[in-house]
Amino acid sequence: MKVKNAVIIRALTGDRRFDPEQYLPEAKAALGGLAREFDEAGDRLDAQIRQLRGRRGKATHAHDYRQADASNLRLRATVLRALSEELRRLIDDRDHLLGLIESARKDAWGDISKAVIDSLDRQVVVVDDDYLREREERMGLVVDDLRRLMD
Repeated sequence: MKVKNAVIIRALTGDRRFDPEQYLPEAKAALGGLAREFDEAGDRLDAQIRQLRGRRGKATHAHDYRQADASNLRLRATVLRALSEELRRLIDDRDHLLGLIESARKDAWGDISKAVIDSLDRQVVVVDDDYLREREERMGLVVDDLRRLMD
């Protein structure tokens, strides 16, 4: 999603020529961010597992873990750490990154083309002086929204 949003922003505001190389930092950052999220989730599970000692009986809701849940939670933590490790490995895999960028480009193109088609399907927009004068401001708001989505 972050790489796709970067593609859209650059398509709308910058160089119109697509060069996958320019998106390598965003792709690496996206994988690194996911790896950190999985590490943090694994840490939270470890903390929950430590709190389970002596908690027997039936759970009262979906996240009311008991001692009997410890093995499943350990497995989840192990899987999260394996995913995190694999994501960190992929950060250095140029072919994977370029594939990710190409997938993001296709998704971005799909979003942009859908927006164009949707706008063509709407009633005719009156293009008057106000519309033309305010266009840059409207496009700036779109770019601001996309940048917020990237963060």
